[in-house]
Amino acid sequence: MNKSPSDYLEQLAAEIVDGYMAGFGGSCKWIARNQPHDFRVEQAGSLIGLGEVKSDINQDLRKFHDALEKNRRFESPGVGPWLIFINPKANVKRVRDNADELVQKMTRLGITRFLPHLSFMDTEQDLRDQALEFGVSQMQLITGDEKGWIYLAEASEVNLLIDKCPPVSDWVTSMIDNSQRKAEVKTLAKSDVRQRHLFLFIHHNSPIELQLYSQNYHHGVPQDSPSLPDWITHLWIGAGYVFGGKRLIWLFTREQGWQSFPSA
Repeated sequence: MNKSPSDYLEQLAAEIVDGYMAGFGGSCKWIARNQPHDFRVEQAGSLIGLGEVKSDINQDLRKFHDALEKNRRFESPGVGPWLIFINPKANVKRVRDNADELVQKMTRLGITRFLPHLSFMDTEQDLRDQALEFGVSQMQLITGDEKGWIYLAEASEVNLLIDKCPPVSDWVTSMIDNSQRKAEVKTLAKSDVRQRHLFLFIHHNSPIELQLYSQNYHHGVPQDSPSLPDWITHLWIGAGYVFGGKRLIWLFTREQGWQSFPSA
């Protein structure tokens, strides 16, 4: 059974905190879904902390990804294999319903790769207009023996990665403000434990500068210190993905400020 995105990120956060706590003779365990908290922190067999995990997810993009996952590969007799890249604003079902027609038009034109935003030929106008209308950014014939299949994929956006860590305080404050309205976070804030962890994941709704920086190979720590409510003892910020063999993970505590984790 596939993990839900929330289960995946909660377990990932618990594993990261577990690695951190191992240095203090402690551990961290994910708590099964539908429980008051996402993970628990233990030391010497006693509960010393609890944690919540929140991700800055764009719900529209989440729906797009869910639809794309269900329609990532489908049969199209006599063609392919073809790969169609679509942008997150596209209606996945509409692209799938019209994929055969798009591919047939490309075949009639005798082309194996098409980028509508770079097409200016009159003979391609109908294909270009339809592709742009459906949110298609690229179509291409791919090598392989699996004839009769069309694959859909999310269009990749090419951005310049930034070297300097952007400010995070405003984003952290916004995420905490939104999280504190949730019942599970209110419960965590009132919990009678020494450690209260809040783990924030960078996602589609996060500032674009922060998203880009998380894709860099070298992660310095933020230079600005967030203003935290008294109940938070450990603030974590992480990326749910690995880039260049490295995952961005930061820990902020009042005593030690920002740390890159694992410490570099």
